[in-house]
Amino acid sequence: MVGCTVIKRDECLRHHYIESYVLPASPRNVLQVFVNSNRDQVIKGIASASSHEREDLKVYLSSLDSLSTAEQDLLSMLPIFRMMSGKHVAVKSRQAVVSTTNPAIPNDLPMPDTIVQCANEADRRLLTLLKIELLDAANVAVYLVDCIKTGFFQNAEEQSIMTWILNNGSILFSQSKQLLIKMKSLNFIEATQGERKQASDVFDPRNRTFQDLFETDFFPPPIYTKTQEMLQSLQCLGLKTNQKEISTTNILQVINHIEKLCVHSSDKAVRKANTLVQVLNENDFLSKFTKVQIGELMQREVGVL
Repeated sequence: MVGCTVIKRDECLRHHYIESYVLPASPRNVLQVFVNSNRDQVIKGIASASSHEREDLKVYLSSLDSLSTAEQDLLSMLPIFRMMSGKHVAVKSRQAVVSTTNPAIPNDLPMPDTIVQCANEADRRLLTLLKIELLDAANVAVYLVDCIKTGFFQNAEEQSIMTWILNNGSILFSQSKQLLIKMKSLNFIEATQGERKQASDVFDPRNRTFQDLFETDFFPPPIYTKTQEMLQSLQCLGLKTNQKEISTTNILQVINHIEKLCVHSSDKAVRKANTLVQVLNENDFLSKFTKVQIGELMQREVGVL
């Protein structure tokens, strides 16, 4: 596979000093042969091997308990580790995802190419020897959130990641306060006009009063509200669930929308106006308006206040 000569044991090869000339088969000696051979040829040879052969080699080498600098450098360049997609790659300076973590990380979860799998004990032993950082589920979530902030993923990939995080929020947020903090400041909720919002900018879609007052852009998209676990995760991130969390700006937005509805949907405008009056009567919002907002209200022609 890499151009070495392999000699099978035979009675005629007995000699007191034979091991000075022919290395006995062992993980250490195999790796030493790789180190002393042409590096490109070794890498090319292993890259051409079958998936089963690469896994066998990895298991064989995993019995080593230490690595020299030269061995570590070479091993990090051998394509014997798997990405989440299943493709074999060299680990180099990558990080690794622990497959037995809780919650489980789906194999189809979008992941940068800098991440490989730590799927078994052989992976764990070799990755530890190579000083590769092993990531549990919470660490992976933090890493992916950072990638989302930089715009690394496409929309569909981002939605897949956020769906996984929100569906497992009760576990992940308890495992990592850092993740919770990052998620609270993440603008991952996309409005119809392309504006991106935090969870604390939108309202609980289960609240009927909110449904009567606000339009679609005031709520998280349906993809993030499919399960109770998702909604609970959004609450942890600041989802507005109480009328007192309505801002004066929100009220002005509702009034503006009522004005527009009066032109072509008077019934809906009346229903929305009645709900707004009820909310204003039940809460002390008027005292929170600024002078500028009061001036704006005075110019309105809609008789809802």
